[in-house]
Amino acid sequence: MRKKEKFYMKYKHVVFDLDGTLLDSDRSLFLAWRDTFRQFGKYCSDEEIYASFGKTRWDIFGMFGVDKPDEFWEAWKKNYKRLSADVGFFDGVNDLLGELKERGIKTGLVTSRAREELDAYFFDLLKGVFDYEVCADDTKKHKPDPEPLLYYAARAGIEPKDCVYIGDMPTDVRCANAAGADSAIIVWKKEREEAAQQAGAKYIFHSLKEISEAVE
Repeated sequence: MRKKEKFYMKYKHVVFDLDGTLLDSDRSLFLAWRDTFRQFGKYCSDEEIYASFGKTRWDIFGMFGVDKPDEFWEAWKKNYKRLSADVGFFDGVNDLLGELKERGIKTGLVTSRAREELDAYFFDLLKGVFDYEVCADDTKKHKPDPEPLLYYAARAGIEPKDCVYIGDMPTDVRCANAAGADSAIIVWKKEREEAAQQAGAKYIFHSLKEISEAVE
């Protein structure tokens, strides 16, 4: 971890991205997009699909030239339902969130997923977990634009500087930095280390344990 500080001394809110940060969902998302693209006659490389992670579905439709978005989305939902049955939090997430709440720190979620997706696939998992949630439906602009985090701060009644935003992608870091919040990135895979170093995050973590240690 870089620049170790104790969050509870500084931040009123610790805000998280969802996919790839708290939720072990990368593989299921990849397969859902790949399989749906193939159904519609589009053969995308693994790199192209992974590069779309962190974007809203509408942005992804534009990136890949999806010309029947409604039909495509219905097919994607069927594929994702089949693939996401066992998707859950990374080990240690519940303990981390519990520690933060014990210290009086509010926790939040800012995700590029639509509310429809959270309710369809993760309603029970996420119910009552966060103090505030912001989904793609809540803002006109999306990460890396600062609007989602600014909207979060306004809803929570805080200044952006009162929170740290933890994600797993450079887009998360750019969103936080542009909003005036502190940024953190968690690196689960060695191949993402260089991108994390270049993203400009105030904190770089390599495990949930490192985040936990920062609040002790």
